[in-house]
Order: sequence, then C-alpha cells, then structure tokens
Amino acid sequence: MFPGSTIPQPIVDCIAHGREPSIRELCAVAAHIRADLRGRKDKPHLTSVSEPAARLLGFRAAHAALTGCSYPTP
Repeated sequence: MFPGSTIPQPIVDCIAHGREPSIRELCAVAAHIRADLRGRKDKPHLTSVSEPAARLLGFRAAHAALTGCSYPTP
C-alpha cells in the first residue's frame, strides 16, 4: 500500500484480477480501515468504539471491499 492512499492496493488488485483476497490482504485492508477510523476527528463517536469491536468492523468492511459483499447485520 502507498502511504496516504485512499484505496488500499489489495482492493485494486483483487478487483482487477477478479480473485479472492489472501489472508494477508484482508488483514492489511482491515488495518487500513481501522487507522482511517481512528483518524476521524470529525466523527468522535467512531473513535469511542472498543478495540475488539473496531477490529471486527474493520474485518467486515475489508471483506466487503475486497469481495464485493457484506455480512448481514444482526
């Protein structure tokens, strides 16, 4: 990934090649999403989420971004 990049490179690669993401790519995109959420000073309610919840949300968002689908909401 490129520092400061809006769209992580694994998302571009998976879409361009029409393939499933690797575990490494899923983890990298989830970390990118969590870092983006922590940096949102204009939405303080997003930074008050517990770390386990933020990790889960990050992985769900990463999976959706990489595969084009999302998990159903409970």
